[in-house]
Amino acid sequence: MIFGMGNQASYRAETGSNRGLGATFAFDWSPGDVNRQNSQITPSLRYNGPIPSRPRDTVAFGFLYSNIGDPFQAIGVPLGPRLGSEEAIELNYAAHLTSYFLIQPVFQYYKDVGGNSHVPNAAVFGFRTQVNFRSRSGAL
Repeated sequence: MIFGMGNQASYRAETGSNRGLGATFAFDWSPGDVNRQNSQITPSLRYNGPIPSRPRDTVAFGFLYSNIGDPFQAIGVPLGPRLGSEEAIELNYAAHLTSYFLIQPVFQYYKDVGGNSHVPNAAVFGFRTQVNFRSRSGAL
């Protein structure tokens, strides 16, 4: 497997702060005869501190392109079209409600679900949570 990821701060609202826009690009590849989804490209944008009074919050938008490896393109669709690729977008907002609790509503939209152009596109709504049990000193 080959994996690469880059992250670049693109704009800062105030000198020396983390508040502003950042861009990320990730790519992974593995042999198509080993993994069903053998390559993915994931560019995204993230804005830290979109609300000035909430500097730890982030809003992010990402795109995902996944390719189905050649040997797997006909599996599960004997009479239908060969599988190809799947695309998705995601929009989320990570709200740090307290110093130890985060909630992140998420919207995702998938095109050609599972690489099958005959499967209807799908919208997914959900949320993630994170609870941090570290003390202020960083010890558990």
